[in-house]
Amino acid sequence: MSKAEVKIQEVTKFELKTGDFNFPYPLNPLDVMFTHQVVSYDVVNMPPVSLIQNVSIRQGQYYEFENPTKSEKLKLPAKMQYRFKT
Repeated sequence: MSKAEVKIQEVTKFELKTGDFNFPYPLNPLDVMFTHQVVSYDVVNMPPVSLIQNVSIRQGQYYEFENPTKSEKLKLPAKMQYRFKT
C-alpha cells in the first residue's frame, strides 16, 4: 500500500463560468458525461471503471480559481453528478 500527503488549502475566491475548457487531471467519466459535452480525452485504464484525463469540454460550466502551484488559473468542472439507472 502507498502513502500520500494531502494538503488542504481554503479557497476564498472563485468564479462560476461557462465555456470551452481543458481539465488535465483524472476524472470518472460517469461524473461528467451527463452534465458536460466531452469532446476529447485520454483513457486511464483502472478496472473496474477506467478514468479519463486531459479532458476537453465544450460549453460546460466550471469553477475558476487561483492555482497556488502554477501561474495559470485552475478550472474545475462544476455540477458534476452520478446518476443511477431507475
